[in-house]
Amino acid sequence: MFTIAQIDALHARLASARTIAEYVRALKALGLERYDSYLADGHSEYFGQGGYRIVSPPVHEALPIAETGQRETFLEHLRRHEQRQTSARDVQRHGAERNRKVDCGYGPDDYHVLR
Repeated sequence: MFTIAQIDALHARLASARTIAEYVRALKALGLERYDSYLADGHSEYFGQGGYRIVSPPVHEALPIAETGQRETFLEHLRRHEQRQTSARDVQRHGAERNRKVDCGYGPDDYHVLR
């Protein structure tokens, strides 16, 4: 099965707006079926066949999460990020400030906002 080191290597090489489709294909080739990333501390949970699951360590300090969600505001900020108007860290901060429960990941079909 896949390891955090393999995922990190792919992420370093392919994780950008230009190469997101290639990144997702490469993750699938490793056997990854789904992953969830969490705004609160940036950790991710990766899932493979047969219930295989690994968890990455946090990537930043814990952010306070809003009590109520503003999904549309978050999605607008995400669109601006896709246009390279904001950094990934800005998206994380904005998501935590504006959304109680917005986690991003990819599943069987594509990359998506889960909630």
